[in-house]
Amino acid sequence: YGPARLPSGAYLSWISDEERGFPYAEAAALSVGAACWLYGHNRDDALLDRVIPSLEYLSDCVGDDGLVWHRGTGYLFDTVLALRAFEAAHKLGVPGKYIALQEPMTAAAYDLIARREGAVCAHEKRWSTTFSPHLLKPLAALAGGPSLGSEQARILIPAIRDLMESQDEDGAFSRDGEGRAYLHA
Repeated sequence: YGPARLPSGAYLSWISDEERGFPYAEAAALSVGAACWLYGHNRDDALLDRVIPSLEYLSDCVGDDGLVWHRGTGYLFDTVLALRAFEAAHKLGVPGKYIALQEPMTAAAYDLIARREGAVCAHEKRWSTTFSPHLLKPLAALAGGPSLGSEQARILIPAIRDLMESQDEDGAFSRDGEGRAYLHA
């Protein structure tokens, strides 16, 4: 409800005195998932009123290729989290174009996973654009999703195994060669 949520349904990230934030699809997708879960428990219609703008914002982030785009880059991470938000809304019967977006988004996500790419059109190689341990979060979300079939499992299982093999002996994952622990993974 604070300054991080915009009237458009987008959420800002990294708000500080130095950074005014930028719209962040991951945060909007997670908020939709949380609100849908909560609505399933208390049927508070005000939650659905909050979900619709975020669903609209997320659908505007989806490109013709089925990927969620931000600043000229299509991200696997954000695509999967937005897909799960659309699935949660669909499960509750929220009307809208979100159902039609699920198939191309799923295909785009599995295409990147099969190619071991974290993003397309990235201008630089960063942890957020590479196929690195931060992708365990969206891959786990896909593994528990309703659209997981045998073909998707055939693609997903070795990808998860590859990422799990990057785990350090102490159980941590690092996102760089310097051994700094990466907590998302």
